[in-house]
Amino acid sequence: MSAGCLSLLLLWSSFIINVPLPKFSYDTDVFGVPTTVSNISCSEIRVAATSITSNSNSFSVVAPDLYSVKCGFDLDGVDARILIGVQIQPLEIEVRKSVDDTCYSTGATLNKCIANFTLTSFETQPPSPLTDLLEFFKQTVEEKLSGAICNTVLPNFVNGLKNRTIDPPTPPPPLVEGATPLESLPLVRAVVRAANKLPPFSDMQVDASLHASTTLRLGLTFLRGVHLKLDSSVALEKYFVEVMNLYPLRDIPELSNLVKHMPVIEKEFFGLNIPQTFSVSVELVVNDLRCNKDGLKCSVPISNGIQIQNFRVKNLAEYDHILMDSVGLLLQFLNTKIGEMLRHGVVSGSRVIIPDIKKSDSEGTPSVGLLVGMVVVGVILIVATVPLSIWRYRRNVVTTREGDPISLKRVLLEDVALMFMTVLAAFGFTWSNATPAASLVLGEEFPLMSFSLMESTKNMYHAGVYVFAVLVFLFSGVYPYIKLVVIVICTLFLQQPDLLILKLIEYFGKFSFLDSCAMILMISGLQLHSVVSVEVHAGFYFFLAATTLSIFIGNYATTIWRRHTSLRKNATPKGAITYDGAEAQNNVSEEDKQNNWWAMFWGKDGILRLVNTAFVTICVILCWVVPCIRYTVNGMASIIMPEDRLMTLWEISLTNKFFLCICIFVVLIAPILYAFMYPRWYMLASWSAADAFLLACVAGLVQMEQFLRYLLGNEMKGIYGASATLLWPLIPLLIAAVWQWMQAADNTFKVIWHVKGWLAARKVAQPPQPSQPL
Repeated sequence: MSAGCLSLLLLWSSFIINVPLPKFSYDTDVFGVPTTVSNISCSEIRVAATSITSNSNSFSVVAPDLYSVKCGFDLDGVDARILIGVQIQPLEIEVRKSVDDTCYSTGATLNKCIANFTLTSFETQPPSPLTDLLEFFKQTVEEKLSGAICNTVLPNFVNGLKNRTIDPPTPPPPLVEGATPLESLPLVRAVVRAANKLPPFSDMQVDASLHASTTLRLGLTFLRGVHLKLDSSVALEKYFVEVMNLYPLRDIPELSNLVKHMPVIEKEFFGLNIPQTFSVSVELVVNDLRCNKDGLKCSVPISNGIQIQNFRVKNLAEYDHILMDSVGLLLQFLNTKIGEMLRHGVVSGSRVIIPDIKKSDSEGTPSVGLLVGMVVVGVILIVATVPLSIWRYRRNVVTTREGDPISLKRVLLEDVALMFMTVLAAFGFTWSNATPAASLVLGEEFPLMSFSLMESTKNMYHAGVYVFAVLVFLFSGVYPYIKLVVIVICTLFLQQPDLLILKLIEYFGKFSFLDSCAMILMISGLQLHSVVSVEVHAGFYFFLAATTLSIFIGNYATTIWRRHTSLRKNATPKGAITYDGAEAQNNVSEEDKQNNWWAMFWGKDGILRLVNTAFVTICVILCWVVPCIRYTVNGMASIIMPEDRLMTLWEISLTNKFFLCICIFVVLIAPILYAFMYPRWYMLASWSAADAFLLACVAGLVQMEQFLRYLLGNEMKGIYGASATLLWPLIPLLIAAVWQWMQAADNTFKVIWHVKGWLAARKVAQPPQPSQPL
């Protein structure tokens, strides 16, 4: 036996299957009279223990046990349904052959053929005289059935092994005048480009090409052949069910019935070994395609509008033409089913409208009216700040710590700078909310879906992802504007930069990163190498820049604006909580400041500070170096990416370099610096966005599969799906985020200071205990 040729081994103990084929028919003859058998349905097929072996030396089928078949069919010219029961015992077939160096058969001989058929039952519904006639010719029928195997089927098979003639492929049909060429459709071009750029997967290479503007040829090359071994029917059934979930295969009733009646096989074994490289290809022909100018709303004729042809196999030697001839019958069946599905579609006259995948909106610029409106409103606000600041300056005298009035120049500079940054941030938020932030692009050309704030929020809500939809809408769509308005009111109008509400709203501003984090996390799991890529639009950069600027505006308003002035010193009533900053140390000398810095690092507090810093550093750095999220691709796309992707935060952030820079600061540097400098650099609390990242993971990724199913539709779940699993490195990150929340709460509300004061006051209020007499 040649080790370089195809070999097949199939063993099973027994199985039972139900096979209905209502549309299948074939021509035959009964006692020399031509007729047609149709509407075949086998209520029970009991297959006994069987072994099938095929290699370069022989082909054999051995079934020593009893086969039984009960089938019904319609016979042309007979007004009754024929029900027949047949037993086969034994069945033994052996074909001896020899091959050359290219695995082609040089000789094949039918060495043994034993196939004994016994007619166990025969009846017609309704009863017919044909029953008595066939009972009379029972022996003749049994001999004819046995002879059909040994004298017709197998000799044709043996001759086919020696036949090297391959029919030429059917040429692609020419483009009809007025029809739309396939290459003009963006979706078709994207599919071809994606297929040709797809790297080899599972030792397979996909290719695609267009021919005559009407035909799409898809090819699959098995680079290392096929080495398949199955020892369980569970795996076979799993893959079959996944294929059946593809739209529109599940609408074919014959295939759906096979899922319901999968064979129950015991002790089975299947082995297929094809050592050489070979390829298969098939063509999809679209006749008289008519589309609008955008390449959407296409229609084809109901009759022969879409067909499959030219199933070709190369480099399987003698099996090339055997498989092509066998699959040719299947293609006829599939073309018939495609025609039936077209007739049940949206029909307009003699044509049917093809369901299209709508091209997602990827326009990256707001409308001209919105742009003009934003610029006009921004200019008005900045210009109006000048007279407002002059009026405030003359009405309320603001002094420095030494009691000197501050200059009008400083007032105008600080106020205009604050308003300019506020307008700039509002402009960025509005731009990003009105345009897509990113798109998933098929074949670098066809946008499958776009991510924008309003559209994503609406889609998430309709998909049932209610909590995350509300969070994204509030923190990314509403909260940024509220924050900017509150900052302007507390500073320019109320002149009270130390208000508690301003500090709180500044702290929670980091949750505006929620939308950006969720989008990056989601598209990191959805993209497929060289097939589906991520295209980031200007809206994403505007939103990230605006969010970063809004946090800086909050820091500016609470720490820099009117710093070391009477507004800072007198803004808070007696007994209220003041901001922990330089104002608490107004009368401290420079020498005392240097001593305080020295004590901060080397005293008792310094040791606690280092411990706190080390603890936070370990907690936040784990997710950067250890995989923290597992992405799983489902459906037929799992063939391209069969293994789960384990990704660190670093790998996720690499999706976009600008996001990487922001993420490094807000999820790594800011939490560590905040822990090291606590409580001096309190403003870093508003930059430590590890909690926003965690919220995006929990609220967004957990429901990613549900959200994606809504976007693509249930009919696509068998083709492409994705899910995400959160891994243990996110737990230390959560602990660090909660710990810094506690520190921020203590620094804002002076919790520990109040508790200590309450305990000291309670101790003083307690009466002294009387001494015990000796």
